[in-house]
Amino acid sequence: YIVMDYCPDGDLHALIANEELQGRDDRIKETFIQVLDGLQAMHNAGIYHCDLKPKNIFLKSCGTPIIGDFGLSTDVKNIGEAKRFGAGTKPYMSPELLRSLKPECQSHTLEQSDIWALGVTLFNMVTGKQCWAEARMRNDHFRSYAKNPYNYLSRRFDITPEANDIFRSIFSLGTSTRTTLADLRERVLRIDSFG
Repeated sequence: YIVMDYCPDGDLHALIANEELQGRDDRIKETFIQVLDGLQAMHNAGIYHCDLKPKNIFLKSCGTPIIGDFGLSTDVKNIGEAKRFGAGTKPYMSPELLRSLKPECQSHTLEQSDIWALGVTLFNMVTGKQCWAEARMRNDHFRSYAKNPYNYLSRRFDITPEANDIFRSIFSLGTSTRTTLADLRERVLRIDSFG
């Protein structure tokens, strides 16, 4: 048996779909930081979620988000060693999980892929939309972003320059330049408005 907290308020996906977060920067920040802190605690314990998305973030009656559905989680840090490499939900999967950019991506860590998924989740919270269907060059939107990461998202979606900078740091195609959870936390707390 698995026992977890009772979460009667559904999941983060429902909040996004019902447009309960759009334009509510303080609520986005509060919810996102709690999810980020939960993910940081998991990483500190050596656990990588591998399928982080709004449908796997449940809400307690007080609105507190709880990360759930650990079916794809692992304690193996390197992508190349993960048993279920490439499993997950495509819009939230990093290019290295999808093997869409370079073959040597197998040596990158699942921590970096969880950060990517967290970034897509933040993007959903801010815009109510997906950035792309999958982070593969065959996807028109992702290919356009890869060619012009500096302003593709801000031209296509109503986000502030500061939010665009945060998303560029998350969606860095080079995993060595992708933001850390600590840096992301600071940047989100500092932002005045996402859109």
